[in-house]
Amino acid sequence: MAVSQNNENHKEEIKSAILNFEQRPASDTQSLSQATTPEAISINDENKEETSSLVKVKNFEDYVRQAIQSGLLDKQYQTFPRGQTRSWDYGKLPQNKSKNRYGNLIAYDDTRVILKKLPNDAHSDYINANYITGYKKEKCYIATQGPKPNTVIDFWRMIWQENVLIICMLTNVTENGKIKCEQYWPDIGKKKKYGDVVVLNAKHNVFADYCFRTFNITCGEETRKIEHLHYTAWPDHGVPLYTHSIVIYLKKLLATPPGNGPVVVHCSAGVGRSGTIILCDICLHRAAAEGLVDVFAETTSIKSERVNMVDNKQQYLFAHLALVECLLSTPTTLPCNEILLTRIKELKNQLSMQQDRLQNIAWQDEALRLVASPTQLSERNRAKNRFPELISDKVSRIYLKRYPTSDEDSDYLSAVYVDGVKLQNHYLATQLPMPSTINDFWRMIAELKVELILMLQSPDFQDLTCCAIVPASDEFNPTPYLNVIVKENAELEYYTSQKLLLIDNSEKPSRKQFITILCLTEWKPGRDQPPPPVMTMVTFWQAAERIARGDGPTVTLCQ
Repeated sequence: MAVSQNNENHKEEIKSAILNFEQRPASDTQSLSQATTPEAISINDENKEETSSLVKVKNFEDYVRQAIQSGLLDKQYQTFPRGQTRSWDYGKLPQNKSKNRYGNLIAYDDTRVILKKLPNDAHSDYINANYITGYKKEKCYIATQGPKPNTVIDFWRMIWQENVLIICMLTNVTENGKIKCEQYWPDIGKKKKYGDVVVLNAKHNVFADYCFRTFNITCGEETRKIEHLHYTAWPDHGVPLYTHSIVIYLKKLLATPPGNGPVVVHCSAGVGRSGTIILCDICLHRAAAEGLVDVFAETTSIKSERVNMVDNKQQYLFAHLALVECLLSTPTTLPCNEILLTRIKELKNQLSMQQDRLQNIAWQDEALRLVASPTQLSERNRAKNRFPELISDKVSRIYLKRYPTSDEDSDYLSAVYVDGVKLQNHYLATQLPMPSTINDFWRMIAELKVELILMLQSPDFQDLTCCAIVPASDEFNPTPYLNVIVKENAELEYYTSQKLLLIDNSEKPSRKQFITILCLTEWKPGRDQPPPPVMTMVTFWQAAERIARGDGPTVTLCQ
């Protein structure tokens, strides 16, 4: 099936082909795999530089796994050109130089978006943006850089001129203290005029890894609705550590009708992250229509239309893994409606199958972790992990202030951030402190302004690597500048509660911080202990929800 430009057909065809594909049993993938094309075609001739592969959807996971292990993906990426391959003379003119965010990433002449010229400005037709061909559709996308202060008006001119209804944004306005993109929209509920275009930020829905906004834009007497799909969790360097949130984002894009205009995709430079998302979207449309995936061919195509699309081999790998999850993962989301209880009963019978599936796809996480977050720890810091196989990755791990400042290893603790539904870094998951790390644990509590600690197990005092978090005395000093005072103790049916006052004397004036520790007593100490009854866990969770807390993360602890 070809992707229709009609909104209703788009909803019907694409959502049923891709979004509902995940609702089928894992074995029922033949409907996307009926083509008689060979399961995998590889061209790897010594006399040829290119390597190409075409694979059926049902065989794509095996193909990707083998391609990673054999080095085929690396070899494919090495065949792609780097840097300029076509003329970009117009974008290099002195009159257009300031419109380019990066001097080596300019819009190709043949594929650039040409704006209608403004009166008395001969070069007002230039914007750093290129048309990208999609699945059986020319000018399906526009890949562009993040707007600069002097190009925001041009950006909205392009949106209006090209009849764009979807904008995909893959960068934050600032990252690591550097401006990556001008904020080209007003705050929620506000209006702002950009040239002849008035933009109203009508609605937004914020999640941990993305924000979906709706803009109403008006030019003259006409008003249009724009969907702004903003992915906020792509790290400044490299790729996301997991594909799951990108898969949700891709499915949101697939479910949003583009109308008759192209989809605008931008990051900061408009090549790396933008190319990765466009590549995935093209492949998903082809998978829905033909039951085939050819990531190499699609990458070759988009790289010919804009410089350095899919900017590095990590992004190329990430695209493959995102497509595997998008096309072949087992659905895990449960709708909270009248069939919830029925679905839960069904899932109880599938738990062992899900566990097997998690083990079978562990290679995907490992492949991504090796490129996104290679672990490099000193022997001294490795000793701070109770279990050597559980090492905090460099993307998610916390970084403490060095204490003393001359100690390079003092910034490490075996603790990682975990996102909530709505907030990034909403939780901290860590092991029960060891005698050698208990003081670092309290430094973490102070530095990150933690106000709630959830202990899912009591320490196993038969284990020499365990120790009490709060000593028997009513007052203690984890460091010379930290003073912790026990204010209240309580024992309840399933858990204990402690309220503490922490005084941080490293700040002037001294800062006071109240902390609540809830310790679940029904989950026995030690590793691999069975969990307590569900109602016990629900009671514990409800108690935690009643605790008022500030902006600091909630810390969760177990063995």
